[in-house]
Amino acid sequence: MIALARSLMVEVGTKGAYNFRGRTVRPKIPKVLIVEDDPGIRTLLIAALKREPLELEVACDGVDALKMARATRHAVILLDLMLPRMTGPEFLVAFRKARPEADPVILVMTAGDESQIGKLAPHAVHAVIRKPFDIKFLVEMVRDCAQLKVSQESRELEASLSATTPGPANDGLADDKSTIDPVFGLN
Repeated sequence: MIALARSLMVEVGTKGAYNFRGRTVRPKIPKVLIVEDDPGIRTLLIAALKREPLELEVACDGVDALKMARATRHAVILLDLMLPRMTGPEFLVAFRKARPEADPVILVMTAGDESQIGKLAPHAVHAVIRKPFDIKFLVEMVRDCAQLKVSQESRELEASLSATTPGPANDGLADDKSTIDPVFGLN
């Protein structure tokens, strides 16, 4: 049991990184893509969201947003519908074609009418936020969706690792009745 405890020791390093079983692990910071052409709204969104534990990327039109979305895995995409060069609905179609495996939370912002929202494919977005919006509500929604997405991805990664990594029952350090507590490491 002491050998098992030593193998699970965690050393905390700088900037939130830590060493776990000889691997450097950094906490995942959710990435949010803001796609907004109006400079005033874009500035407001950046100012409000930069206070949150989020990594922000910003695009002013659908074409630049698509380039960023192809290159980076975002937890949340905050998308205006009325954009230059490529509209929000056109972005959604192109994004799903380019990255069919990607599953970010997509929040659409619009000042448009129901006909604009009706152009969206069913299940293409998670929520529609009407402009003008309550900035505090929007920040809470983005933060909560981003954290939920990161938690979901962490659980999926943990499940895939536990399926391929020997556990305490077969690593030679514990008997078959031992279990690993997911919070503190030992039971």
